[in-house]
Amino acid sequence: MTIDQFKGVVADLARPFAIISSSAAAAVAVVVIAFRVTTFGEAAIFIGAVYGGLGVLYAGRAWENVKAGKHAADVEIAKAGAPQ
Repeated sequence: MTIDQFKGVVADLARPFAIISSSAAAAVAVVVIAFRVTTFGEAAIFIGAVYGGLGVLYAGRAWENVKAGKHAADVEIAKAGAPQ
């Protein structure tokens, strides 16, 4: 295995590993904090923070999909307009 192949393998595995590990950590944090919340005010702040964080993640993913779709469309437009 060459160094370039190794870099490719690491790059292919890095993003899924980061997503899975951060999701597992967030799940543990949600459960631990939920057991420590004692008042309604704390619960409201906690749920607001959880849903706020999820909203940011989903908005970022949606933005990424929009940009990827625009890039793919631009590539197809360039292919169609290129002389052969």
